[in-house]
Amino acid sequence: VHKKIKVTNHFSRLQISIFVVLFALIGGYFIINSFAATNDLPSCTTTVSSAAAVQTALNAAPAGSTICLSDGTYGKLTLSATKTTPGVTIRAQNPGQTIINGASLSGTYLTLAQFKSTDEIITQNNSDHMTILHNFITGGYMGATTGPGTYNSQRVTNITVRGNRFVGPLGEDG
Repeated sequence: VHKKIKVTNHFSRLQISIFVVLFALIGGYFIINSFAATNDLPSCTTTVSSAAAVQTALNAAPAGSTICLSDGTYGKLTLSATKTTPGVTIRAQNPGQTIINGASLSGTYLTLAQFKSTDEIITQNNSDHMTILHNFITGGYMGATTGPGTYNSQRVTNITVRGNRFVGPLGEDG
């Protein structure tokens, strides 16, 4: 009888441990998937409804602006601008409701945030103070890449990749 009680206690602890692990995993999934960090991004200064309009708005945007891309599905965003601190944020109008087919960023002080991306997000050579923040990335070779090109020619500095979720088949180092 004493051994049976000990076995029962062991399973009881095991069941509790499994429950705690599952709870942590499921809770973590919902936190990540909810784009919980939306409160730390400013509200939209300008809202546009095409990929081309994002670059046009970016060209005109003063530092501190937030350009929002309307909900929907778009091609690849190719964005280039040299801004000063605090930079310009390009984000989904509603977190996770704007789908892009990847992005290519070049310049200084740009933030790309809260998109669903079906291809990788690339920060080009000679970029500085770029941020890839709270995106859901489901494709591309690496998911997020900084400074493509030969390894000894890469010159990217102060790149932040934070709070993103990478899902799906990615390359060898994805």
